[in-house]
Amino acid sequence: MDITELIDVLNSRIHSIKWEIDVLNIKIRTLKAENEALKEQLDQLTVIKEDE
Repeated sequence: MDITELIDVLNSRIHSIKWEIDVLNIKIRTLKAENEALKEQLDQLTVIKEDE
């Protein structure tokens, strides 16, 4: 494998890693949104419990 082929392989791997990072960032944003929704539900349940 010459240097050009090695660079191509490394560039391809870098591209794959960047794609994987993008996917993970989307999952993180989704989990944060779900977490916020759950916090709001918990807050509502806490208010209902306090009113009883």
